[in-house]
Amino acid sequence: MNKKRNLLLILLAFVMVTVLCVPTCTHAAGGSYKFSVSKSDNTYGYKYFGKMKKGGKLQAMYKELDKAAKSFHNKASKNAKSDNVLIELDYTKYGLSLDDAISVWQMYKFDHPLYYWISNTVDLSGGGIEVKVIPAYRNGKKRVAMNKKITKKLQGYLDLVKGETDPYAIAAILQREICLSAEYKVDKYGVPSDEEYCHNIIGILNNKGTVCEGYAKLFSLLLNECGVTNVIAAGNAGGQKHAWNMVKMSNGRWYYCDLTWDDKSMMLSATGSYDCFMKGSKSFKDHKAYSYKNTGVEFLYKLPRAASGNYKPKVKFGKEFRVGQDSYIVSGYKEATLYSTKRTGNVIIPETVNYNGVTYKVVALGKDQYFDTLVSGEVKSVKIPKTVRMIWDNALFSGGLESITVDAKNKYYRSKDGILYTKSFYTLVQYPSAKKMDKLVLPSNTHYIAHGAIDTDSAGAIGQLVVNAKLENVGITNWGVGPIDKKVAFANVVNGEWGRIAYSCQNITISTSNEYYYTKNGLILQNGSLYFVNNKGIKGVNVLAPTSCNVKTVTLPSNAVGIYNSAFYKLPYLETVNFNTGLKYIDYSAFYNNPYITKLILPEGLLYIEQSAFSCNFSDSNTTYEIYIPKSVKKLEGSLGNGHIIVHGVNNSLAQKHAKEFGHEFTTEPLR
Repeated sequence: MNKKRNLLLILLAFVMVTVLCVPTCTHAAGGSYKFSVSKSDNTYGYKYFGKMKKGGKLQAMYKELDKAAKSFHNKASKNAKSDNVLIELDYTKYGLSLDDAISVWQMYKFDHPLYYWISNTVDLSGGGIEVKVIPAYRNGKKRVAMNKKITKKLQGYLDLVKGETDPYAIAAILQREICLSAEYKVDKYGVPSDEEYCHNIIGILNNKGTVCEGYAKLFSLLLNECGVTNVIAAGNAGGQKHAWNMVKMSNGRWYYCDLTWDDKSMMLSATGSYDCFMKGSKSFKDHKAYSYKNTGVEFLYKLPRAASGNYKPKVKFGKEFRVGQDSYIVSGYKEATLYSTKRTGNVIIPETVNYNGVTYKVVALGKDQYFDTLVSGEVKSVKIPKTVRMIWDNALFSGGLESITVDAKNKYYRSKDGILYTKSFYTLVQYPSAKKMDKLVLPSNTHYIAHGAIDTDSAGAIGQLVVNAKLENVGITNWGVGPIDKKVAFANVVNGEWGRIAYSCQNITISTSNEYYYTKNGLILQNGSLYFVNNKGIKGVNVLAPTSCNVKTVTLPSNAVGIYNSAFYKLPYLETVNFNTGLKYIDYSAFYNNPYITKLILPEGLLYIEQSAFSCNFSDSNTTYEIYIPKSVKKLEGSLGNGHIIVHGVNNSLAQKHAKEFGHEFTTEPLR
């Protein structure tokens, strides 16, 4: 090998080459699968090279790399060379080009998805390439120790398909479990992570995070172990470079699977998503694979021909069925979601349900993000089994519910004092709406209160709510993210959630150490009001009070930049609002149920006024309303109301144009 003359770093941010996996192993008797290094290998990449013009030469280089890798993988005495080099491959001695060498390197990596330690970078040196080892695994002892850990985890996946021999069943179970285990990782700019572990099986197996390549590799490896013929595909999808799989079913046809898109990144449904599972070519046109005619990093062998239509399993996901008084929907392979029950009194949710000869595990409650209620007002208590791992918003909202309990073996949820939380208490999921307490002290580890979690059947059902120092957000919505038991990068939040809480509690005490919320002018006591500002993200204000509060004047906090949806709903006697100079937006229906407000002087610097911000108030045709709208406003949609409205502003401003458009009176005279 010549000495290094130039150094080129090649970074692959996704699966650049795919491998048509035709495993040599077969289904074990009775569907029992034992992890084996040899069964994780594939040979299609190697065989495909044999069909090319330089086939013998490409295979010879492949064999050289294979010999080095196999002797390196599980030997504690084997350490990588200096600069983390596994082997230097001289492509010139085989009569190959650099592009040919890169293709061999890539093909080999994806013929062997188990070899997580092969780096996504190579160095060029003279007429050769240096195949690199990820630094963390260059030491033999550390690498062998890691091998033992991942072998145990891989065997855990294989144990899930014990007894299954149908390729569809095996693939469906593994797909679901990978999606449940994986967390798609992006950098601080929202770009898919370029960390090397995200591009191999380690990202998922060690819970570090992954990208499309990690999903495709782990899925392929596990299917190989089970003898299910599959291929990893690469190209472009959704406007970016991407990786996915193709799997051969028992009918002899090939179908597409995209685990990354099924995981839906930050919107993972714990029930499982199969929108991109076993799809035919007609419904998979948004994925464009690389071609075998390409060279270098965009080389890809010819993919097998996919079936035109989607695969049709015996039981279709999404099928609804009823057993007794309970209604279910098939949400996974032999898994079901209970979305409605007509039972009353004390309801014990079953772990399994039998329908048409199939036993389904009950894994979720509720139906979707539209907040359908599972139980009726006649249900007094609900017991959740260990099998449930997903509970949709408002699934357990019921006017008659007094208690929620959870099987102690459930890994995702728990209850305390009849109140439902996630396992670590991170999120308060549901307070029974008919439950009455003198005092509710949030657990010290509670960071979130879910949307509708505290919404009691009667005003002031909770005597006092004590908010801890860690509570950082209320109104977190579960639009498929599963049990929120840790901080999430992206979260849906319903504004105005404090209004539900204020109605339910006679008194709210917020820890003085809480950096997200604070109180002023009382603690939602009688005739008091609550201000809160989220200092870690959107700064806004919601002014709340108990029902029939007679507060007449509100002064906004100096650092509030927005007024939320229905912010003043609980202040029916409000007459005056003193705005702060930093206010930037006023949300939909911000002024709602405030009939005594007839004059508003909006502050200079205000930018956005959403539709219907005032129309719910400025509606009495017999009343004159006056409002000053500064020239700074850039957005003002819809009529301000149906009453006699006088808009104060400056000439040629949006305020003047808006008044003319909707028939409001306009004047340049100042409003006092």
